Amino acid sequence: MRANFTRIAAAVAAVMACAALHAESALAAPKAAKNQQEAAKAQQEEEAPKAPKPWEEGVSEENQTKAKALFKEGTILLNDASFAPAAAKLEEALSLWEHPAIHYNMAMAQVQLDRPLEARKHLVAATKFGADAIGETNFESAKTYLKLVERQLSMAVISASMDGVDVSLDGQPLFSSPDTFKDFVPAGTHAIVARKDGYLTSELSETFEPGAQKELNIRLYTAEELTEYRHRWPVWMPWTVFGAGVAVAAVGGALHGVGVSKIHKFDDNAKANGLLGITTTDSDRDLRNDGISLQKGAVSLYAVGGAAIVSGITLIILNKAKPYLFGKPVEDSGSAEGSVATPTAVSVTPVISGDGAGVAATVGF
Repeated sequence: MRANFTRIAAAVAAVMACAALHAESALAAPKAAKNQQEAAKAQQEEEAPKAPKPWEEGVSEENQTKAKALFKEGTILLNDASFAPAAAKLEEALSLWEHPAIHYNMAMAQVQLDRPLEARKHLVAATKFGADAIGETNFESAKTYLKLVERQLSMAVISASMDGVDVSLDGQPLFSSPDTFKDFVPAGTHAIVARKDGYLTSELSETFEPGAQKELNIRLYTAEELTEYRHRWPVWMPWTVFGAGVAVAAVGGALHGVGVSKIHKFDDNAKANGLLGITTTDSDRDLRNDGISLQKGAVSLYAVGGAAIVSGITLIILNKAKPYLFGKPVEDSGSAEGSVATPTAVSVTPVISGDGAGVAATVGF
């Protein structure tokens, strides 16, 4: 887009340079009278006190004169495609007098410098007082150009409803909530930061598309609100292993008890048989062997159950809940995209009248 504007500016430089030489007089010069009667009437009107135009209020004659000279210099630089120096001169002129014609030419310089946001600001100022300030042709051209520039920008709608949130865009403060920011921003990626004491800071990188609107509703959270406790395994798993170990050990205990009981019974029978001089019977020996086997089995179950209990305790310790932060500090309300029209040609022409002067631009699609 900038390359197209540069070529167009060069093509009309000769015409614009000629017009710029008369820019100062065009801001203030009266029209020539056609006859003596009109001349006398014009003289009376000239001598009569006139109410200042809205864009003249509060501006001294000295500042107006200085601003006109700077406006002339800036316009010549603009015609010569010296856009940055032209913008500097016009900025100096605006510091003295915010005449809509100066804003108009500043907008043209900003377009050439590929600064659509700044161009829009000056186009809005140029059209603030209507066609009376810059002439009908310039006024219509400015409105057309404004629509074109806005299609290169993105509309950002950023809001926060909770109290006391400081929101910034690309390092520049936007507002302290509750509030909503709605304005054009350059298309591209922007950093949005929201802060509040006692809450986690939200830092976002959001992409804004040209010709589209994007809405963001900012909400901050405390660390507690965003803390989730998680386990390595399901809670039941370590306890199941521990319970199984206890159960196996309990079975081992039961077998051990039965085995001890059988051995005790064998001993009792042996003592009784010894007193009677009777040799131990096969049934008594089986009783003793069963008791020993049961005790051996119990020891094995003790080992297995004990290992399961130790494993279960270890798993319970390792499965202790740990805090994790999660969540979305900003809720994206979505974006409403519109169609984007790209101009195929832009024509820039100077327009000078008794009411004002500037550079008119018309867009062809």
